[in-house]
Amino acid sequence: MQDMKNQKEQRTQKRRIERHALKVDKVGIEALLAQAEEALKTLLPLPNTLTTSQAQAIIRRYTACILGNFIPWMASASLSARSLKARQVAEANLYDEVRDDHPAMLRRFAVSAQVFPDGREFAETETIIEPMAVMVREMHGLKTVTLMATLERTSALFIPLLASLSKQCGGRKLTYTEVHGEADVAHALEFTRGLIAEAEEYDQPTEAIKAVFEMATRFLEQIFTPPTV
Repeated sequence: MQDMKNQKEQRTQKRRIERHALKVDKVGIEALLAQAEEALKTLLPLPNTLTTSQAQAIIRRYTACILGNFIPWMASASLSARSLKARQVAEANLYDEVRDDHPAMLRRFAVSAQVFPDGREFAETETIIEPMAVMVREMHGLKTVTLMATLERTSALFIPLLASLSKQCGGRKLTYTEVHGEADVAHALEFTRGLIAEAEEYDQPTEAIKAVFEMATRFLEQIFTPPTV
């Protein structure tokens, strides 16, 4: 009888430890996302410090990097996620991207500002994109969900910058930035929850999450660093 009581207490204690570990992971992941956001704040240029030529170059680079890649990256997160929550969040985002034709929004945004990239500019961004593409092709759920969670979370910083740069270039079709400015707040919250759920599916997920945070931050830094005048 005493043995049964001891076993029951041990199981209870184990569940408490597991719940505590989950809480620590949740807090840690939210802290890492906040760190990525803070890191990007220090890297993004101030709109009023850029020449029109620099503003044009940034929008061209962003368009070349995101236009043909964001949907495949989101699809990779949807296909490779182990957790139901992360998969549902990625699928919902993918549905919005396709239903509302976000690539067309981005094309119109760039064309309106007279900065749609040409073949040479698309080619020049290959070195920026390639590390991300290699990682996405691994079809590793935790990594792809971390990538999309980071991009959604930090978009609250770079989407308003893009809108400001477009206006500086004479752009008038701002649907892309308007839609993403409104929707990405909710998307960021859902992807944070999805990432927490996905991390529960892996042993020691923190290092992989940190590595992708660093990669995504570097990716955005390369896009938004203005060319020297």
